[in-house]
Amino acid sequence: MEMMRATMEDSSLLPIMQHAVKNHFDPHPEEYAQCPGPNCAAYYKLHESGDQNICPSCFAVTCVGCKVEQHFGETCRQYQERVTGQLRALEEWMLKHGAKRCKRCNTIVEKLDGCNNMQCPGCKADFCFTCMEILPTHEEVYTHLIVEHRNYGDEEALELEDQVERAYQPRVPHAYYGEWLDPEELALGRRLALGLPAVPMAEGPHARLAAPEGRLMEQLRA
Repeated sequence: MEMMRATMEDSSLLPIMQHAVKNHFDPHPEEYAQCPGPNCAAYYKLHESGDQNICPSCFAVTCVGCKVEQHFGETCRQYQERVTGQLRALEEWMLKHGAKRCKRCNTIVEKLDGCNNMQCPGCKADFCFTCMEILPTHEEVYTHLIVEHRNYGDEEALELEDQVERAYQPRVPHAYYGEWLDPEELALGRRLALGLPAVPMAEGPHARLAAPEGRLMEQLRA
């Protein structure tokens, strides 16, 4: 530690020390708890604090039984019942609106529109809204969406894609020209090739009357 203090600036040393303290206390939740005060990294020992603890660092008063800032005017049971009701209402709202919690900081994120490449408004993590996996960069989330989920999850874009697919679904490639032809066009061309009378096409964007000297006859005879 003395060597680190001698070779590192305080601004660089502080995060390392906080991380070391956290790793030491967090594995023992039955003995220690972190002060719930804003941005406070101090810990206190549960069995030596009585019913409440006053943090020597930020002076926050903590209810030791509930491990939250002191709920003055409420018993622990009243506080737990109130919080449980609020959490239940929050969970119902999240379910109704499709909101989810960030896996890094627990911030609630609601998707309004666009694709499933999201960034947490709390910790700024880039993540996939489909499975909530956090990735290193915004660009890697796009790759993840295609590799793991086969699409970007943009409902409007998917609907447009479906409309285009439905519009072109009845069309098949012509073997010689490599173009896309409607099956009805091919059927009409076969009638003309057999010397049968031409009949009107079905109503739609390709509705017309084919003639023996038309492009279809040239394609079918090729």
